[in-house]
Amino acid sequence: MSSGTQATTIIDAASAIAGATDLDDLSERTLDVMDKLIVPQRSALYVLDTTTRRPTHVAARDVSDYFLAVYEEVGRDRDPVLHHVLRHRTAIDSDSLMSRRAWLDAAYYREVLRMHRVNVALQAPLLSGADLLGTLNVGDVRRFDAGDIALIGALGRLAGSMLQAIIGQNAALRERDQLRTALELSDEAIIVTDHHHARRRSNAAARAVLDAIDGADEPAFLEDLLSGTAPRGNSVMRVPVTLASGDPSELHVRSVRCDDRSVMLTYLRLEVPAKLALPAHLARALSPRERQVTELAIRGLHDAEIADQLYLSKHTVKEYLRNAYKKLSISSRLELVSLVASRPTDAATSEGLPT
Repeated sequence: MSSGTQATTIIDAASAIAGATDLDDLSERTLDVMDKLIVPQRSALYVLDTTTRRPTHVAARDVSDYFLAVYEEVGRDRDPVLHHVLRHRTAIDSDSLMSRRAWLDAAYYREVLRMHRVNVALQAPLLSGADLLGTLNVGDVRRFDAGDIALIGALGRLAGSMLQAIIGQNAALRERDQLRTALELSDEAIIVTDHHHARRRSNAAARAVLDAIDGADEPAFLEDLLSGTAPRGNSVMRVPVTLASGDPSELHVRSVRCDDRSVMLTYLRLEVPAKLALPAHLARALSPRERQVTELAIRGLHDAEIADQLYLSKHTVKEYLRNAYKKLSISSRLELVSLVASRPTDAATSEGLPT
């Protein structure tokens, strides 16, 4: 292959591999390129754990699952080609390490590779910079030439760089999903506004606060509320609102700009009128101490403040709230507030219940 043809081949291979969207796609594209350019009888791509050097992903062609299992069980730790690749981080074939007769007489060949007649093994590291992420493996009955070795080495670097990008992308997606889950489960009512991408996300606690406010389901309510925040810094506002129960209240709004200024976090806290309490039929389902704890939670006190006022531990307060939530068929403090704020105030409160 001339130098010009080889350069064109590498460019075409790079274009194919660079189009991969995930690890499975990268594996298939890389094996396609190897099948086209090297034309091996058998091929595989391994992604290795960076600490243990054991496989975390395998894609193979023209080899049986049994062969792959035997290789892992008794072959990997005895594979001289793999040992060289891991140590020197360069592509090499078995003919470069030993004579063909020595290779065919080796116990490793007889017990593992012979079942697929891998008379010559060629491997290359999947490299991203100095990081070794896996290997490309091909096997054949024929001899590989210097061009094959150079080509698989280049493919290892191309696929390794793309693999590193996919690993980084997957890590970012996992972190994003974890942050979204944490946001959704937070007891703090938070709205995230991304001005750059025109997206706005309210967590469950924020949705519960808004559900307790009359008219907050209208899109204009939230837009008017957040448009009043400072455009280039932090802001705190107190906004008069009417609860769904018809009672007047106040919404505390604190907005914080993130470092890049395009994302704003808005924290909501609803001031619940002191006269609001659990309806009698719900309050009767609670023990006297559970009623005390929930009434203080409705007024906006945190666990530590409730513990101080009632001379309890924070753990005990959490247990009382957890039991109360279960009896009331709710799961959070914000749902408790919403449960109370959405009911009209009348004589059906917890007043007069036994303590």
